[in-house]
Amino acid sequence: MDPVAPINAVSAAIQLAIAPVFLLTGIGAILAVLTTRLGRVIDRARLIERRTAQASSEEHRDLLQAETVALWRRIKIINWAMLLLVAALLCLLLEVSILTKKMLQGVAELIVDDEVR
Repeated sequence: MDPVAPINAVSAAIQLAIAPVFLLTGIGAILAVLTTRLGRVIDRARLIERRTAQASSEEHRDLLQAETVALWRRIKIINWAMLLLVAALLCLLLEVSILTKKMLQGVAELIVDDEVR
């Protein structure tokens, strides 16, 4: 047996174990940013809706309503982005579970091979 093969196997196992951690961290950071952004957009939408009721002219009211429509569009986009990030997270977890199962099967095969020798 090649003495470098176990080192390569350990190296591959470490890569498989660490790569998902970086992806999870990235997804978590993006979700945190989107959550903050969503809160600010909702606060702005509430403020604009209050100002719409107090608008003095029809032109000003139309401008505020147009901004409200734009803000609600942003809210929908942020919600979709968050939903897709959660779906990506679930896919990543599924992949990690599959890879873990395969890695454990490989370790079991190595143990069986060692016992046979």
